Amino acid sequence: MFERWYIVDAGAYAFRLYDVKADRMVRFPACYGTHNGAVEAVGKEALGYVYKDQREYRLNYPVADGLLIHDLYPLVKEGFAQIGANEHLLKPSVLVYVPAGLGTEQKEKWTDVLLRAGAKKVKFATMADLYGHGRETMFCIHAGYSSCEFGLFVNGTCTMCRSIPFAGQQVCEAIQMLVASRLNCLITMEDANALMITASSLMTEHKTALLSATGFDRYQNFVKLDVKSSELWPCFAQVEDQIALWAKSLFETVSLSAQQKIASQGVQLSGGLADLYGLSHTVSRALGCPVICSKEPEYGMLKALKEQLR
Repeated sequence: MFERWYIVDAGAYAFRLYDVKADRMVRFPACYGTHNGAVEAVGKEALGYVYKDQREYRLNYPVADGLLIHDLYPLVKEGFAQIGANEHLLKPSVLVYVPAGLGTEQKEKWTDVLLRAGAKKVKFATMADLYGHGRETMFCIHAGYSSCEFGLFVNGTCTMCRSIPFAGQQVCEAIQMLVASRLNCLITMEDANALMITASSLMTEHKTALLSATGFDRYQNFVKLDVKSSELWPCFAQVEDQIALWAKSLFETVSLSAQQKIASQGVQLSGGLADLYGLSHTVSRALGCPVICSKEPEYGMLKALKEQLR
C-alpha cells in the first residue's frame, strides 16, 4: 500500500522499465557511450559512438544473459529519469526479471546498482515465478536478443527451465558473416540489428526491398553497401531452426498427456524476438501444435509480472 513498484527487464539490447501504478513503460537501447571513461550519452543517442575513434570512445552494453559485465547505473539513472521514478513521495521499489539460475553474486550487483540509483527495495523474478502458479500445464518460450529461454510447467510445477544462446544476436552475427562473404565489408552489430529488424518487417508483409547500411572495407574506410532484404532469410532460418530443435527436444521430455494439454492451448511465445519473421511458424511446425505469440511481446510480460507483487 505504501510502495510504488517498478519492473525492470534489462536485456542485452533493450532496457525496459515499467511503472506498475501508472501502467506505463519506457524503452531504449541498453547501451551508453563514454569518452575517456566518462559517460556522455545513453540509449539511442549513444549508438553513434560505434563509429567514433575507439581509442577514446566506447559503446558499452552492460548486460549479457542477465549478467552485469559493465556498470548498469547509467541505464538505471536514465530509465528512472524518463519515467519520473524519483519524482514521487515514495522511493521506488523495483522488481527485476532475470534468467533462471542467476547467482547470488550477480543479484547483489543488481541490488547495489538499483539502491545507488535511489531504489528503496529490490526483488527478483524468473520465468518460474512468472508462470509457475495455479495448476496450469504450459510451455513458454521467451525469445530475447542474447538468449532464448524455455519453461515447461505441468500442473503449475516448473519441470524444466532452460536458456540457450540462439536468439537475435546470433541472427545479427549471421548477417555480419553474409555481408562479409558477399560484399567483402564488415558491418557493426548495430547495423546488423537494424537490417534484421527491417528485413523481418518486410518479409512479414511479403515484401522485398534494397536495404542500405554503412560498413568498413578492407582498408578500414567507411563505405555504403546495399543488400536485398530477401537475401537475409538464411540468417533467420539457421537460428530459428536451432530454437525449434531445442523446443522439440524439451517438449518431448513431458508426458503424452501433458503434451496434449499444451497442444490444445498452444505454446506461449514472448520476448523482443517473438515477432521475428518465421519464428512462430518454425516452432509450430517442429512441435506440431499452435504457437501463440503475445500481442505485446515485451509489454505483456511486464504486465504479467505485476502478479508477483500482489
